[in-house]
Amino acid sequence: MRSARAAGFAVGLLATLVLAPHASAARSPVDSLLWAASTPAKLRAALLKFVNTAPDTATVNRGAAWYYAGMSYEHAGAADSALLCYGKAVAIRGLAPERDAYVDALLSRGSPEDGTKALQVLEPRIKVALANAETDISVTRGRWAWARYIQGHGDSALAGLRLQQRWLLDPMAPRRRDWQYRLGLVELENGDVSKCVELMVPLAIASRFQDPDVMGILRDAGTKMPQGSGLPDYMRQQLSQVDQEDREILAALGAKRVTFTGADGYQLAGVVYGGSGSKRARAAIAVLNPDETFDTYDSLATGLARSGYAVFVLDPRGCGWSVSPGVPLPETWRGREDEIRHRIAQDVVRTLSILSQNARVDTTRYLLLGARGSVSTLAEVCSLDRRVAALVFMGADPSPVDRGIVRARLRASGDPVYFVVPAQESSTLPVIEALYESLDQRRSRIAESEMPGMSAYIFRHDPAALGRLRKWIDDSWSGGASKGTQPKPGKK
Repeated sequence: MRSARAAGFAVGLLATLVLAPHASAARSPVDSLLWAASTPAKLRAALLKFVNTAPDTATVNRGAAWYYAGMSYEHAGAADSALLCYGKAVAIRGLAPERDAYVDALLSRGSPEDGTKALQVLEPRIKVALANAETDISVTRGRWAWARYIQGHGDSALAGLRLQQRWLLDPMAPRRRDWQYRLGLVELENGDVSKCVELMVPLAIASRFQDPDVMGILRDAGTKMPQGSGLPDYMRQQLSQVDQEDREILAALGAKRVTFTGADGYQLAGVVYGGSGSKRARAAIAVLNPDETFDTYDSLATGLARSGYAVFVLDPRGCGWSVSPGVPLPETWRGREDEIRHRIAQDVVRTLSILSQNARVDTTRYLLLGARGSVSTLAEVCSLDRRVAALVFMGADPSPVDRGIVRARLRASGDPVYFVVPAQESSTLPVIEALYESLDQRRSRIAESEMPGMSAYIFRHDPAALGRLRKWIDDSWSGGASKGTQPKPGKK
């Protein structure tokens, strides 16, 4: 059983208790620590100092500090330290976010004893589940079922997962593929081979057959069904069809897919728009979020291409065509988020040279674009490469433990930032304002839109959005002094 993918996800993060307020509003002590830290290590040190010095009566803030310390340790790959911190948060405060995070960490480790402990921690969540949203109910009960599975009770686990299947596998559900994998595995172990194949084949195609766990389960399933010998050919046909549709979309957009090798030998991919004219185009690099596909940027990328830009939309590791046995799907980032983000940031720096091989482009300066959580990666790119000229953040929503780090990196870089706030992502505005107010406000800007759409999709629906962005880029490009033309020494 693979622990990285068996891990659940902390839906409670969507209801994070310590949010970034407007600069004028009073911040809690823990919130202030989150925004003040410039590195993960400094953040953890500050949070642990707080829990050791705050009075015992400060249960809300001490619980929050333990919770965020656990989150930071988990992102750094320190699983045992994360478990310890989450356990402390549950003991002191015991609210839904830390209970969910603690349970997920226990289920990730995956021993029968962890399953028993997870059920104990889940008990208060089960009791109040009926008062919560359907998704929260289903995920809580899904965690209960998976805890039963790792205890060795596959029959009750299957019954529980089947009852919640409708919500757990909803296309909009966070970390849907985790639950799809779990249910497929339990279906196979309980004898429903066809159902297992139905659940696992989409995962195999999404990972381009690079996920060793999924492929192993499908090979096992193939030996237990009459038509199993034809399963590999069927999957190849399915992937071929997906790729054909991909090519047709790219042709319609006037774009092309490019594959290349990262500095560490990792196979990467992305899509190039524009840059075929006689004049050198301005360079722009967009980094997809794990839940996005290249066509998320179709309107924005083609609009920029028509305006004299060459745009590279990068598939980050574990997504699209940038997959490997070690990182076959974005769900496998869990427990090593800091490492993956750092490697993707290095990939972005290399992407500029790949863009220059596939388009006529000026590589002395370039624009960075990204949405939601990918802004953490883009902020790191600013610390690696002086050639970044400006950034565009859409619905910026870095993890709470990354907020101070993102702000420190943006402030140190001096790069102007254009914050797009789609109406459907207006909840990100407090975080965006906190970032904006730490920058040079004469050069950065917040642009809100009342049109429907999220992330880069807003450029499909808001006809004025691209014109506003282009004008800002022109002003920023000509008004800002160049920081240099090379990656920072020793950082590439």
